Order: sequence, then structure tokens, then C-alpha cells
Amino acid sequence: MRSTDCFSELSYIEWQWVLEFISGGGQTLQSYPQYRWAINVSGTHRVMSKEVQQRHRLSIRTISSKAQMSVAFR
Repeated sequence: MRSTDCFSELSYIEWQWVLEFISGGGQTLQSYPQYRWAINVSGTHRVMSKEVQQRHRLSIRTISSKAQMSVAFR
């Protein structure tokens, strides 16, 4: 994965942060089990939930936001 264009410039520390975030949800989301996307199995991170796997496959290369958005100045 780190050999792809998207992630090629990540440092080792940043990469470790990503792995910890997807396996534990980070500091903010650690209380919510649905945000623990991957688990470490024998040194390899794997997504065990079929629902998360399918959601990820459906969102690859897709911009899911609206074409327009409203901006309000305060």
C-alpha cells in the first residue's frame, strides 16, 4: 500500500498512526467499536467485517459529497 502514489510520501510515524487509527479508532473514536475497521492478525492488519469491506469497495474513487454546498459567513 505504501508503494502507491497516494501513500508513498508518508513517514514511518504517519504510517503507524494510520494503522493505529484503523485498528483502534484513534483517541476520539476508541469508545465506538464500529470505528475499529481492522485488526492485527499475525502482524497483518485485516478488515474482518463484510459490511466495512463492501462499504470501502463502493466508495473507492468516488466523491460522495454534493455537487454544490451552501456557505454562510458569520
